[in-house]
Amino acid sequence: MSKRPTSDKPRLTRRQMSRARQEARIRQGIVIGTIVIAVLVVGVLAYALINEYIIKPNRVIVSVNGDEMTANVFEDRVKFNYYLQTGGQPIEQLGLDKFFFAELTLNNIIDEMLIMQQAAERGITVSDAEVQEELELTFGYDAGEPEPTSTPVPTEEVLEPTVTPTFVITLTPSPTPTLAPGVTPTATPSGPPTATPTALPLPTAAPMTEEEFNAELDGFISTASRVTGLSQSRVRELLVEQIRIGLLQRRLLDALDLEVDEVKTMVHAAHILVETEEEAQAVLERLEAGEVFEELAAELSIDQSNAYRGGDLGWLDRGDTVEAFEEVAFALGEGEISDPVETTFGWHIIKVYERNENVPLSEAERQQRIRQAFFALLDEWEEEADIVRADNWQNFVPDLP
Repeated sequence: MSKRPTSDKPRLTRRQMSRARQEARIRQGIVIGTIVIAVLVVGVLAYALINEYIIKPNRVIVSVNGDEMTANVFEDRVKFNYYLQTGGQPIEQLGLDKFFFAELTLNNIIDEMLIMQQAAERGITVSDAEVQEELELTFGYDAGEPEPTSTPVPTEEVLEPTVTPTFVITLTPSPTPTLAPGVTPTATPSGPPTATPTALPLPTAAPMTEEEFNAELDGFISTASRVTGLSQSRVRELLVEQIRIGLLQRRLLDALDLEVDEVKTMVHAAHILVETEEEAQAVLERLEAGEVFEELAAELSIDQSNAYRGGDLGWLDRGDTVEAFEEVAFALGEGEISDPVETTFGWHIIKVYERNENVPLSEAERQQRIRQAFFALLDEWEEEADIVRADNWQNFVPDLP
C-alpha cells in the first residue's frame, strides 16, 4: 500500500489560524472603513456642490404676496445695480457699505414686485417691441418717426410784494440810493451803445445710426460684464428687465391718474440772524418794546446779503430754506413775527409780510407732486402686502468691486 504524499508546507497551528482569521477581519474592516470614509467624503463634496450651485442660489430671499425672488437673482441685481449707480468704482473709494447698498437694492426690488403686481391687476402690459424701442431711445437712437416737440412749459409767475417794509437802512453811506425791497434797479445808459456780437448757431448733431447704437449697447454690456463678473447675456437680460419695469411704472402712473393740488403757497419774509439764543431773545424784547424790525435787521443781523434791506428775503417757496426755518415761516400769518428759531446758520427772528396760497405750479412741479403721491401710494401697498424677507439675506450679499 502506497503512502499519501506529504506536503512541504507545514500545517498552521490553531493559534496561528486564529491570528490569521483576526488579521483577515481587520483588513476587511479597514477596507470597509476606507470605503465608508470615501463615500462620506464624496457625499460631503457632492452636498457642498449641490448646496453651492443648486440649493443656495434657489433659496428665497424675499416673498411679496407669494411672488418669490431667489438668492441668485438677488446677487445679480446687487452687482448690476452697483454698476449702474457707480460705474463700477471700487466700493472702498466711495466709502460705501456693501450691506447698506444691498438693502437699498432689496427695497427697490420689493417696490418693483409691487409695481408689477399692481400693473398685472389692471391689465397693463408692455410688449417686447416697446421695450426694444425704449432701450434704443435710452441710448439716444430713434429708429422711428421724429419724436413730437415738447410743449413749452409756461414760465412761473414772479410775485412782487404788495406790502413793503417802511424802513430801508444802509449801514454805510453810499452814493447810490438804497432801493426798497421788491424794486428792481434800472440801468442808465452811459455813452454810445456797444455792438452785441451775434452768436453763431451751433452745428446740429447728426442722428445716431443703428450701427452706432449697436456699438454703444455692446460697449455698455461688455464693460458691465467685465466689472460685475456677470455674463454678457445676463447683463442684457437685467438691462431689458429694468427697461420693462420702468415702462410698467410709467403706464401704471398714467392709469392711476393721481390728483394733486395745482397751486402752492409762497411767503414774502424777512429775518434777523444772530449767533446766540440770548441775542435773539434780546432782539425780540426790543421788538416787543416798539423798535422797528427793519432797523434792527440793519443794525444787528449777521446775514449781510440782506441786512441792508431790512432783512428782506423776498418771496420764498418750500425748499428754498432749511427745514427748521421753513416750518416756522410758512406757519406765520401776514405781519406776524416769530419766536427765536435755531438753524445751522444761527438764531433767527422771522417776519412774514405776505402770503400767497394760490401760486400756480409749473409743469415740472406738478410732475414732482405726482411722483411724490405715487411713492406715498407705493408705501401703502407695501404696508398692506404680505412681505417676507429671509432672516439671513445678508449672507447672500455678493462682493462688490
